Amino acid sequence: MVSRRVVILLAFTLLLYTAIIFYAGVGEIVELLKGADLRYIPFVTTAYVIGITGYASGWTIVLYMQGLRLSNKDVIKIIYSSVFFNEVTPTAAYGGEVARVYFAVKKFGLDTGTVIAGTVAHRAIASVKNGIITLPLGIYVVLTYNIHPIILLGLFIALLINLGGWGVILILGWNVKRAERIVSGAIGLISRIKKVSPEKKESIMETVGTYNRGLRVLLKRVDLLIFIMLIMVFVWGAYGTLMVYSFKAMRAEVDMEAFLMIFVMYAIIRMIPTFLPEFTSSKEAILFTFLAVTGYPEALSFAVIALMRTSNLLAFIVLGGITTLMLGFKRAELKEMEKMKV
Repeated sequence: MVSRRVVILLAFTLLLYTAIIFYAGVGEIVELLKGADLRYIPFVTTAYVIGITGYASGWTIVLYMQGLRLSNKDVIKIIYSSVFFNEVTPTAAYGGEVARVYFAVKKFGLDTGTVIAGTVAHRAIASVKNGIITLPLGIYVVLTYNIHPIILLGLFIALLINLGGWGVILILGWNVKRAERIVSGAIGLISRIKKVSPEKKESIMETVGTYNRGLRVLLKRVDLLIFIMLIMVFVWGAYGTLMVYSFKAMRAEVDMEAFLMIFVMYAIIRMIPTFLPEFTSSKEAILFTFLAVTGYPEALSFAVIALMRTSNLLAFIVLGGITTLMLGFKRAELKEMEKMKV
């Protein structure tokens, strides 16, 4: 039985795409896609795969810093599979972060709290890196080129929300007493609506303590943190490159101003917490809006995003599906995975 939430999300996605397509112009989009230079599509997909692989390598180092030994090969499998779950599950229940914690814990026997801490730290490092690189580059773009006020407002809000949010998470992770008080209060509020057993509460509080210890250990190796940052810079470059190749596939020229704008916008948009599953393409809708406001033709903007999204989606349905099977995942495990939702 399909849940009401799934139906609502599917309807939202359909309406979103329909509105954008008709706004951009159906005929123009079709003509652009028919005339696409298909030679660039492998470059688009390859850039995305390279970016995801680099992202996985960063997590390997984070786990190593926490004293967890997992080969880079196995970490890549987990990350590929987590991207697969992000793309194919029509709810947030089995999202990518839950999937990677599940596989690391259930398939490789790693400690839950430490893996959660490593996952949060990995995401935080990536976001901080995005802020460090994107902020000065964004300032350069703003000072050098004529940028629409809506773009400026969007960039500012995205950076503020992202860096502020991760800052709060890291502060809570650093101060275990404060984190325990907040989590205990949250459990108290939840228990008014849904009963929380003493065993469940004890398990959650134990995870909070382990998470705190796992996060603090990362600060002991500043050299490795810097190395992870450099890997993330490489990942950032790969994501920017795939957008450039997507434009080239649509036979559109990308000058230096456009190149910088694409890099800045795509990096920031990937940080915006929309709280919607990947399949809704909410971030692509934001990107379309930014491109259109910046001055790109609406039909071209949609065609580029459609090409980029479709090629990457198909690639990771195949790659992620294969790695999920290699990890020995069975459909019956979905309910168990849901219980690990964090």
